[in-house]
Amino acid sequence: MKFDEVIRAWINDTVRAAKISKVETVDEQQQGTFDMTVDFAAPGYGQSMRGKLLIFKPAIVSRRDFVPLTKPERTHPVVLEPRSYSELSDIYIPRGFQVDELPPPVETTTAFGSYTAVCTYDAATHHVKYQRTLVMNAAEIPAADYASVRDFFDAIRKAEQTNVVLSKTQ
Repeated sequence: MKFDEVIRAWINDTVRAAKISKVETVDEQQQGTFDMTVDFAAPGYGQSMRGKLLIFKPAIVSRRDFVPLTKPERTHPVVLEPRSYSELSDIYIPRGFQVDELPPPVETTTAFGSYTAVCTYDAATHHVKYQRTLVMNAAEIPAADYASVRDFFDAIRKAEQTNVVLSKTQ
């Protein structure tokens, strides 16, 4: 499978019928960075609520590549692999709508990682911008500290499930 096809499948896993217009990558192996820009349109992404509200999750593409930690206790350590990403989504708000609610900023830091998510609205350009960043350190967390790992990933899940709410202006 070609790289573009993998990216299309990844985007379409979260955003059905997305129309991807551009995939650009810059792989800087010596610096240990990989940058990717994907432009796509998803006219049906927002969910209409009685024709008066439009809601959507600004964390558009799925980043849930970990096993949910749902059990109340654990007997074995949690092993975390190092990884990181920084993502900026720039979402055009349709004319005839205004921002009613934005997700609150989230920042959580532990010895094994950090996560931030910030959602802002630029009225001049009619765009919502959503920035999220995750940095995970390689770690083996003892079973006794399992709750801190579970709480960390729960905070991420909650942040990424929070909606932007738009209201109709006319």
